[in-house]
Amino acid sequence: MKNILDLRNAKPGKHHSLGDRFTGKSKSGHTITVTDYYLELDGKPYFGISGEMHFSRIPVDEWEDSIVKAKCGGINILATYVFWNVHEEEEGVFRWDGRRDLRKFLMICRKHDMMVILRVGPFSHGEMRNGGIPDWLYGKPFEVRSSDPAFLAQVRSYFSEIAKQTEGLLFEDDGPVIALQLDNEYMHSSAVWEFTQGAEEEWVPLGSDGGKYLTALRSLMEEVGLKTPFYTCTAWGGAATPTDQAVPVWGGYSYQPWLFYNHEGEHPATFEYIFRNLHTDKVRKTYNFEPQYPPESMPYFCCEMMGGMTCMYHYRFQIPMQSIDAMANIKLGSGCNMLGYYMYRGGSNPVGKSGYLNEHTVPKINYDYQAAIGQDGQLRESWHRLRILHYFLRQFGSSLAEMETYVPDQAYDMDPRDTEDLRYSVRMKDGRGFVFIDNFQDHFSLPDRREESVTIRLPGETITVGPFSIASGESAILPFNLELDGALLKYATAQPVIRRETLEGPVWYFMTPDGMEPHFEFDRSRILSMAGTDRSFQTVLKDGRQIRFEVMTRAESLCFYAYDVSQVQYAAYSKAPLLFDGNTFYTEKREAEVKLDFKAAGAFRYVIRIPGDTKRPGQQTILRFHYSGDVGHLFADGRMINDDFANGAVWETRIDPYLEEGKETQFVVYITPLRKDAKVNVNSSMAAQMEEYSEVTGALTEASLCMVSHTELEKNNQMQIHMQ
Repeated sequence: MKNILDLRNAKPGKHHSLGDRFTGKSKSGHTITVTDYYLELDGKPYFGISGEMHFSRIPVDEWEDSIVKAKCGGINILATYVFWNVHEEEEGVFRWDGRRDLRKFLMICRKHDMMVILRVGPFSHGEMRNGGIPDWLYGKPFEVRSSDPAFLAQVRSYFSEIAKQTEGLLFEDDGPVIALQLDNEYMHSSAVWEFTQGAEEEWVPLGSDGGKYLTALRSLMEEVGLKTPFYTCTAWGGAATPTDQAVPVWGGYSYQPWLFYNHEGEHPATFEYIFRNLHTDKVRKTYNFEPQYPPESMPYFCCEMMGGMTCMYHYRFQIPMQSIDAMANIKLGSGCNMLGYYMYRGGSNPVGKSGYLNEHTVPKINYDYQAAIGQDGQLRESWHRLRILHYFLRQFGSSLAEMETYVPDQAYDMDPRDTEDLRYSVRMKDGRGFVFIDNFQDHFSLPDRREESVTIRLPGETITVGPFSIASGESAILPFNLELDGALLKYATAQPVIRRETLEGPVWYFMTPDGMEPHFEFDRSRILSMAGTDRSFQTVLKDGRQIRFEVMTRAESLCFYAYDVSQVQYAAYSKAPLLFDGNTFYTEKREAEVKLDFKAAGAFRYVIRIPGDTKRPGQQTILRFHYSGDVGHLFADGRMINDDFANGAVWETRIDPYLEEGKETQFVVYITPLRKDAKVNVNSSMAAQMEEYSEVTGALTEASLCMVSHTELEKNNQMQIHMQ
């Protein structure tokens, strides 16, 4: 199908700083500035890629591993909630020990040059008990999330403690913290008060003070010393957005378990995978985008794009891995100039003194979130797919940030189940740019597309990108008029990945998504000769310079790694994850599973004994379960260490912290069964309650161990990964 986009009257954008309230300077002279379109670092456009990682939901001994994996995956900003109830569960008693040690976490981020956005609340949500509001505030003589001076006094005390933990770690002191978020979804979303047993109609206040409240929070932060280059506030759903105080940030989820709080039936296909220009005042207010300010006056940044999703009790699913990078593709092609994934690294809820700190709709401990990095550090397919996209942004992000967004008119009326029209957009500046293609749709399968093309009419020429094909579920970014070391690439049916400098000259890596065949069309007036195949070829320019091009399949790209170390650019293919911690290259290996015996110990209860020689220094031990039923619970020494809402996937849990060398360890698995036609009979004169049902199902069907280890590459092997 031929698609035409007329850009002959396109005008370049003129962008400006948002001023001193959105600018910061560090002691060493670095600057961060927010413009009306993008972020600037030291005066140059900077493409932020934020990944959500909650330090209090991760064991301390996994913090550095998680930060390294995020950085190796292309993340350059970590976002983390600081949950109030995790740190002040008892009034006046603050805890910053163990996995609550914010300062230690930030120091590790600084060690790895990882910037941080702190989401300090006071209301956070994040599927945390009371949305992060401590229980003891329930009985106070004021409303939480309000401008009441008594509540703000409590918030000031909490912020003051955070200021102590972050002293010397803010951007102005050359620290990693570049921004703070004011509350979360204020005047849009709330959470159930979990203080009263079963009180599902008692809610933390939604808030009603608008920008006045968020402005008060910013003032409190500044008073106690929490000063960062800029502040953020969530903008979706009509949330309060005082744009003179904070940058409004956006998100999008296509798997929405909250629909099933009061809904039965099928999950609808959402509009999340349809391109729109979200940085134009002409945009119509549409699904999940109804800004209370002129869109062109502020950048379109994201903080909560779906990086995974947790199962809630009434909605269980396995998230398609393609949905994550497809979401990022849609946001980029809609004008987004800072990506933000929620979650990027899953975790597990800490247990408080008075009980579990979760929200009742999710498991008590498990917050794996099916994220790119799982609850115990697992690297999922989405981590690999996103890594390739992030390499593209490392290479082209600064120029992409300045490119305007153009979307065909029919996109705004497109139905999520539309299989006729190609989903595409263009970002361009000065006649050069990228075509964004999406062929993924949640809760509905789009067909493979064949013989598509996108014709772009420019003031001085017309370029047709294609023909190309693309498989169902895939997405792509195709270049046009791209300058590559003196060669002018008119267009390619392959996605640029990254440039590497080698001893023989530059190498440009590209990737083709499933279903697409590579084709490169160059301005031949600059080229003396070309030799090779469609997937590996050499060009010689008329001035004698040589450029090599390597084209990966999607499957090959998942094994591709690129690192810059001491002015040396490395590239490698590795089936095992190849990581770099700033000093050493190493691989992560998951050994073959070892099947385990288990014994029934009552209805739906099982005992697993782990031999005393299982624990090994430097290795993680992962216990894996296949089971059927409703909810899985795992206990060690009588204490629940993990739980899971059954969705048909393998359930994994790290257990080596509970093992002792030379000593057998017993674990108990209890499976809450599925009960057909279940109801509670309360027809009794003595207040008896009895559950009745016609059938129950639940069983542990398989258990196994998997060992995870890291292997350092010796210096001579490290050099071998440099692609000469």
